[in-house]
Order: sequence, then C-alpha cells, then structure tokens
Amino acid sequence: MLSFNDARELENTTECLWTLCFDKSARQVIKDFPGLVAALDSLKNSDNEKIRKNAKGALWLINEEKEASKVTDNVREDVGQHIFISYSWAEKTKVKEIYKSLKSHGFKVWVDWENMGGSTLQAMAEAVENASVVLICVSENYKLSNNCRLEAEYTFTKKRNYLPLVMQKQYKADGWLGIMLGSKLYYDFSGKYPYEQSEQQLLKALRELEITRPTLEPMPASKESQSTVSCYKMTNAEVVEWLEKKSLQRLSSLLYNIDGKMLWDMKLFSETAPEYFFKEIKDQYELSLVEVIQFNSALKTLH
Repeated sequence: MLSFNDARELENTTECLWTLCFDKSARQVIKDFPGLVAALDSLKNSDNEKIRKNAKGALWLINEEKEASKVTDNVREDVGQHIFISYSWAEKTKVKEIYKSLKSHGFKVWVDWENMGGSTLQAMAEAVENASVVLICVSENYKLSNNCRLEAEYTFTKKRNYLPLVMQKQYKADGWLGIMLGSKLYYDFSGKYPYEQSEQQLLKALRELEITRPTLEPMPASKESQSTVSCYKMTNAEVVEWLEKKSLQRLSSLLYNIDGKMLWDMKLFSETAPEYFFKEIKDQYELSLVEVIQFNSALKTLH
C-alpha cells in the first residue's frame, strides 16, 4: 500500500492514515493490516518532511500507551510551572503577541519555536504534562491540523487545565474540536474586541485557576509594568489604602466595601463600556471631571 514512489501520493496517504489513527477502531485495523505499521516505521525516516511528520504522528497514536509511559518517566519536578500554547502556524503572528503579553506579566510560557529539541512529539507531550494550563488557539486551521489535534487530545487525555482562545472571527468549533471544547468559555482574540480587553479577561482566568508566576527567568519590566499594582487578592482595607495613595480620598470613603476582585471587575467594566461606566461613577458618587480622570488613570495601573 505504501510501496509507491510518488511523493505527493505518499504525503496524502500517510496524512490519511494519521487522521484515521485518531479513531480507536480504525487504529486497530491499521495495526492488524499486514506490513502497514512496518511501512510507516520505515517512512518515519523519510527525506520528505511531510511524509516523515505524518508517519511519526500515526505511529505515536498506534503506540500510544508505550509513548505515554516514556513521557511520564520524563515529567520534571517543575510540573505546573508553565503555560503551553497549542496553535496552528497560520495564527503564529497573533500567538506571538499573546506570548509576549504573558511573558511581560511574569508567566513562564512554552511555545514550539523556542523549545523543540530531539523528538518533536516527545517534546510536545512532556511540555503538555508539565503544563499548569494549555491555551488552545481555536480556528478552522487548528481543527484541520492533525498535529494540533494530537496536542489537544493529549491535553484532554492527561486531564490538564485548558482554555480556548478564538483566533478566527465568527468561527464556531465543530467536529472533534467542538466535542472536546463543549460549553467551555472562550476568550476572543479574533480581533472582534480590542486586544487589551481580551488580554485582561485571559489574565483574570489564569488568576482564577491560580496559575503561578515563577520568579525564574523574568522578563525585564517596562516602565509601565513597574508602575502597576496587583489587586486581585486585596482586602477592603487595602483597596481603601490604595485609593488614598492615588489621592482619591473621597472615593476611598465611598468604596470602603469594595475588595480586590470587585475592583478588578470595575477595571474590566471601564475597558469594555467606558462611557457608560464613567458616567455612572460620576453621577452616583458626584465626582468632578478631575476625579473621574484620576480614577481612570488609577485603574489602568492594576494588573
């Protein structure tokens, strides 16, 4: 079946076999077909990159239990210390922006362009098992990629936390991807909303998952990030103190019952509906224009 020499046919055939291997019953048929696994084993060393990649992907699924046990043996003590980003290369530009944002906030992030060494699939599997959360960058290109599917299903199999990020406008996941994601809350990075709004929602979700930000290999802080204040775990008293430090004494006496979580929600509200938010603040607390501007500036320093 795989003895012909036409490269295009071999590319298509090995890709089809890889896709079929995601189905357990089809995988068993391929295992039982005389000579087929041996043919894939020889093609994993092909000079053709596509053929080589497809053969390795199919063999990974065929030998799933054996490969998984190898990975488990190599899981490091720093498990749970990084964020793994699973994406299609068609979305690489957007993913780089998200990657830089997460790094600037102190998170350790695993991406393939920085970390692939040795066996690509082995590196991916170890990175998923060592991840605290996997960001699945959802798009049609992602759904059609066997490599992306392998990462996503391995994430699901290993019961890792995962968050779906929509990368394509008006895209609704279906097929295997739709089944896996189910009713999960999506974070929209398709361009439908301002990037900063989507970024803040993602950061909030990571905090709620209690994803830690290790002190190892921190990114140099920009002047802007150095002036920010972490607020999510602030108590009522700490919020009052923060407002007073921002020269918002009148607001500090009015917002005495606000804690860090509520303050963070106010920040998000100010970014998603600024006109409505600041009109309500101004009217409800009878603030001057200067006080509204000061409060807006103060909210921007929160992270």
